[in-house]
Amino acid sequence: MLEAAITERVRTMARSVPSRKIYSIRGEEHAAQMLNHLKQVMSTKGINIKSVIITNVKLPHDVATSLQEKTIFQFKNTLERKK
Repeated sequence: MLEAAITERVRTMARSVPSRKIYSIRGEEHAAQMLNHLKQVMSTKGINIKSVIITNVKLPHDVATSLQEKTIFQFKNTLERKK
């Protein structure tokens, strides 16, 4: 259940961050968002989450591929506008 909650929150965070910055979501702001989310989800199960540290970002293959395609599209679109 904890893994599912984390996975869902990571997917939500990944969608809210520009694709070029997805691997840089380590930091206090995103960790605080994750902490709040996990506290809310797990409190009903009797689990108290005290802290969260995001040390590495490793996305599932399908999500990473989708973000890569989105980045390529954005890059090509920017090049076309500059021409």
